[in-house]
Amino acid sequence: MTALTAALDYLRRGWQPIPVPHRSKKPALKGWPDLRLSAADFGRHFDGQPSNMGVLLGEPSAAGWWTWTSTALRRYGLPRRFCRRAGVASGGRPSADRIGFTW
Repeated sequence: MTALTAALDYLRRGWQPIPVPHRSKKPALKGWPDLRLSAADFGRHFDGQPSNMGVLLGEPSAAGWWTWTSTALRRYGLPRRFCRRAGVASGGRPSADRIGFTW
């Protein structure tokens, strides 16, 4: 799956994807918290070069989408039955908790 394909899928789900430079976790575009890309904008930002992608949480994405790792759920004593699986896996090192949950 390419970054462009993933970005289009995320947008279809109601999530607001943002570009993140390859091998980075930090968005590089100035004003990224206010960035709202449409599918027409994606070709400029997800151009086939290696890249990462973030998703704006809260108001910009699907009715206030928030994510929690299962590690955070355990740490704060939040029962999983109040959350639903986000349906996507996060990246990161192999030992990292790879599934997000939405509140």
